[in-house]
Amino acid sequence: MVGNPADNHGLVDSPGLLDLTKYEPLVCITLTKVVTAFAAEIHEMPGVPTASVNPVITHLTKKN
Repeated sequence: MVGNPADNHGLVDSPGLLDLTKYEPLVCITLTKVVTAFAAEIHEMPGVPTASVNPVITHLTKKN
């Protein structure tokens, strides 16, 4: 298990404030906690479907 979305300091509650989609804050939080991970490991965080992980990372990369 990677982490708990309750430990997000409000980031997940208001993703629109940072122009983020629903899953982007969850993926960002997970990656900052683990530095590197496979999609299946990121998916372990509740609320992030496995099929959404790679598209979210691609979208975040384009936002840079």
